[in-house]
Amino acid sequence: MEDTNIRTAEPQREIVHRTLSGDIVELGISKQTPEIAENLRWMFRYMTERRLTLSDLSRLLNVDSSCVSRVFRGTYTGKENQILPPPSKMLERIAEIRRGELQKQRSRRDRVLTPTVQRIWDILNRAAGRKNDGSIIEDGKRLICFIFGNSHIGKTSAAKWYKDEFNPSNTIYVDLQGCTNEGDILREFAKALNIPQAQPKAALKLSIYGAITSDTLVIADEFHAITYAVQHRASVRLINTLKAIKDKTGCAMGIISTNVGRDELDNGVEKKLLEQLSRRGVLRLNLPSGLPVYDVRAVCEARGLHFPPAPIPPRDGNGANLDTWQALGKAASDGEELPVRILEDIALNHGMEWLFTNIEDAQNFARKRGETFTWRHFRIAHNVKIATQREENI
Repeated sequence: MEDTNIRTAEPQREIVHRTLSGDIVELGISKQTPEIAENLRWMFRYMTERRLTLSDLSRLLNVDSSCVSRVFRGTYTGKENQILPPPSKMLERIAEIRRGELQKQRSRRDRVLTPTVQRIWDILNRAAGRKNDGSIIEDGKRLICFIFGNSHIGKTSAAKWYKDEFNPSNTIYVDLQGCTNEGDILREFAKALNIPQAQPKAALKLSIYGAITSDTLVIADEFHAITYAVQHRASVRLINTLKAIKDKTGCAMGIISTNVGRDELDNGVEKKLLEQLSRRGVLRLNLPSGLPVYDVRAVCEARGLHFPPAPIPPRDGNGANLDTWQALGKAASDGEELPVRILEDIALNHGMEWLFTNIEDAQNFARKRGETFTWRHFRIAHNVKIATQREENI
């Protein structure tokens, strides 16, 4: 007999969801004005991701914990039980934290607005019924979008950046990696929404539906993990779980996958099953197989490495083949030859994270030697990383 309860180990700390569950909060803040509700929702997402306690939040906002709880539950009322707006100092503190967090996110070393990042943002905005600047389109449809591409080209980081930049209060990120049954997926959603996991499965589903609105964008990453389960005949409930969340809430979905998931969607043994999900108002973005030249160029130039003026392929081109790299030619800013082979190797075999760490290592090397950062330092850092990798594999 199937176990209809979701069990999980209780954490050591008394985290927020013991008193503030995501579905209860969504109902409570809906009693406020849209602007206040949006800020409260952002604050709730912020404390969920950091697993803060009510005491933590009370200290952070400099507001009594009882008041915080009542505001989020929708029971902060006046003499005649009318709903009151949160204390002004609470709203001011939330706005201050939000500004600081946005500034911190924008200053991260691994965030450069490459053409591929922009393409991912554009399709997520379209799915969420938003313009490219993130503003809501009145009566805009909430769709599903698939984003396909090989590993290490920046899909996940672009999606998380979108969440921070455009729609932080109404976007949730769910990692499907390792999900092999319905309970796994429900746990990941519960974690993202700050919902208690140790409850009957039917009740957990209702809580999840209650915490997601039609304005929510669900980013479901590592979708190919589900396609692995497809091959082992465990797919029906996994796919139906995502379908049910979409149907019950009317939310938008951004589904991110490697090309393994794309191939299963197009040609796999359970093609018809997956088509049920992909037909529900679907957008699709197929990314290049490796880092395209235009992305590598954007990152390097943002970090002070000069590319020569050479033809760059269109945004929807592959941009990762040898001919394209060789077309860049010579002449970096210090007169050295552009390390085409190294850049091509990083683009095709290592990926975006390697590129960022290689630049960071090279900058540190130049700084320690009191030298101006150039391609020479970039080349040295890459060779050191390759040598270290070989030693670790011995």
